[in-house]
Amino acid sequence: MSYNLASQVYMDLYPVLARKIKYTIIRANNEGLPIDLFCGGRSWEMQQKEYEKGRELKEGIWTISDLHRVVTNAQPGDSWHNYFVAGDFAFKDEHDDWTWDIPTKYWHRVAEIAKEVGLEWGLELFGAKLSDYPHFQYTKGLRIWQAKGIVKADGLKALWDTIEKEEVV
Repeated sequence: MSYNLASQVYMDLYPVLARKIKYTIIRANNEGLPIDLFCGGRSWEMQQKEYEKGRELKEGIWTISDLHRVVTNAQPGDSWHNYFVAGDFAFKDEHDDWTWDIPTKYWHRVAEIAKEVGLEWGLELFGAKLSDYPHFQYTKGLRIWQAKGIVKADGLKALWDTIEKEEVV
């Protein structure tokens, strides 16, 4: 099984996050956990398309029509993916196909590795209600509303600089 650590999915990520993700993948692969980055940053248009999955528009309101098809609960601008500081992992099966149907103990091990380098885990961020095992982000405590304000005022690089500067409380 080979992993393309230089693939397009990494290209627009916050460079510090990309390094942390690559480290996590290499460590996990070395332990026999065949993970790779499935999704990195998302444009707002892509976020909208992901949000619409499993939903239908009724009288101007998006409602869930098929819970099993729902990919995200975040609308455009409300996801860390939109700021290129989040990524979703997936496992590769014996046929090199993506899979998320993995015993939770393996997701927990990936999370232990990721947290060693400062990544935040979706399961701990969003709780068992959402069960976002594949999601990892690097925000150093920043809140999404703060990110929106920084990006609106000064652009994406300013957000990345804020994250890099120091721990945000």
